[in-house]
Amino acid sequence: MPTKKIYAKWLRFTEEDNALDYLEKASFYISQTEKDKKSWKWVILCLHGALYGFSICAIKGTNPDRVIDFKSKYKTKYKIEELPQNIIEHGFPSEIKIKYNSSKKELEFISSMSFNDREQLLQLSNHQDFQKAINYLYNHSRKLISFYNALKRCQNPDWMRQFVHSRTLKLDRGQKWSINKLKKEFRNYFEHYQPLAWSIEIHGMPQIAIQVLDVIRFLAIDSGNIFPSSQNKQRKIKSLIFQSKKVLKRTKLYKESLIANQEK
Repeated sequence: MPTKKIYAKWLRFTEEDNALDYLEKASFYISQTEKDKKSWKWVILCLHGALYGFSICAIKGTNPDRVIDFKSKYKTKYKIEELPQNIIEHGFPSEIKIKYNSSKKELEFISSMSFNDREQLLQLSNHQDFQKAINYLYNHSRKLISFYNALKRCQNPDWMRQFVHSRTLKLDRGQKWSINKLKKEFRNYFEHYQPLAWSIEIHGMPQIAIQVLDVIRFLAIDSGNIFPSSQNKQRKIKSLIFQSKKVLKRTKLYKESLIANQEK
């Protein structure tokens, strides 16, 4: 019996698509919080992903090296039986942190490999195994800058001023407080859950979410550094944030918190 050929089906993401997907999921779970309190867990995780993702997109520009941590001392290794003869004779460029461990038959790279490092190394030899090794080291040595480092760069004009219309992020006191609560107190514990029974007072959740959404909107829309030519994606982001904030402000939690703060 002839077998039916299966054609590959691909799921493709860009860094912008990834951040937008987090925002879409955050919006969905926000709509579920009145019916299911556990949805706040997913709101926290998705808002963190969206904030981190749009921070990366806002500072990346056209050069992915702008969001890579080159201060890392991480060592990446790749097995290769032998180096091309010209590299054995002349060695690697002295400014690139790569060496060959002959006893272990491994190429070792310290820190993160830049795009220019890779191009320079690939030009040394057309040997197939060597080319494969360099591409592996490039793809596996690169470490993304941390969440807080990304936000710090978003507040620095030297990183954000990429176009004439670019704007730099300015966080107010409330936004800083909400981001720290989101990241340190909630997301980190959810993501790395230790054995414990954890009770969370959730009245402050809507306000935290609203303030984080405002920061996300600035990075994705008002910074002028993301989706410059995609009106559809800009409209989608605006709608998701507007509708999410509208839902949050209608929640019982938000209204009770508002009354409590007014009575103080």
